[in-house]
Amino acid sequence: MAKIDLGKINFVFRGTWAALTSYTERDVVVYMDSNIISTYVCITAVGSSTVGDIPSVAGVADANWAYMAKGVTDALGAMPQGAKGGALVSDGASSQTFTVGNTYPAWTDAATATNALNGKAYFCDTSAAAWTMTLPAAPTAGDTIWIVDAKGTFATNNLTLAGNGKNIHRQSADVTMNISDVSKMLIYHNATNGWIITG
Repeated sequence: MAKIDLGKINFVFRGTWAALTSYTERDVVVYMDSNIISTYVCITAVGSSTVGDIPSVAGVADANWAYMAKGVTDALGAMPQGAKGGALVSDGASSQTFTVGNTYPAWTDAATATNALNGKAYFCDTSAAAWTMTLPAAPTAGDTIWIVDAKGTFATNNLTLAGNGKNIHRQSADVTMNISDVSKMLIYHNATNGWIITG
């Protein structure tokens, strides 16, 4: 049976590539080419007197070196800074560009007549008086609004939801919120169903 001397085929990690340094076959180095870090294996001995024998130039390996693990350009690029509760959202393209998006609604205190906005959440305070929240006039499917009775006073001073020309729960009439301590989410569906109240 043939014997294999493993000492003859093992790789030797030599760290970051250095100029004017001797390398032998199976030496492994790390080198940054065009801001991309890769690892290389020496396939032909390189003497210490060799000048300019770097592992690769512009992504093309030198004749004395071969890629062991070729790095890639960072597809994410610089991370944009977003607000608390934000997230990175892919554009779905092959380039995988990411932008800052939101996964949580932005909460706002409201105690007087308010024009609600898609994606917003409202702590509604009717402790002083009843008032009306007007829903968006031109919503699209999936638009969402959150409402919370901040002071537990909806039963005493009602909050009215004005449809602004759109149905609310399949009805053209405005909706009166008259139960205290409720929290509701409104999701717009279509012209027939309008705003669906959940929760």
